[in-house]
Amino acid sequence: MRYSLVEGKIMTWNYRVFELKDQDDMPYFEIREVYYEGDKFIGYVAESATPLGETMDELRDDLGDFLKALEAPILNEADFPKNWVGSSDE
Repeated sequence: MRYSLVEGKIMTWNYRVFELKDQDDMPYFEIREVYYEGDKFIGYVAESATPLGETMDELRDDLGDFLKALEAPILNEADFPKNWVGSSDE
């Protein structure tokens, strides 16, 4: 888990696999950032996550977190409150 300060609140987040459907109703998977308050889902970033780092070690660590996402249960958008919309621009 990672920590972020959002509007004065400390939230945790991690990467999780989402199952989605394309325009032909065919399933596909992507990794997104998911945010929590305690152990409760509160939101996610709508765009796919991209591994990154300022150093090779940071990139390696980020890729390791992506691999951890493959071990957790798969999520979909229905797992979250309907009024929450995520964006990487927020």
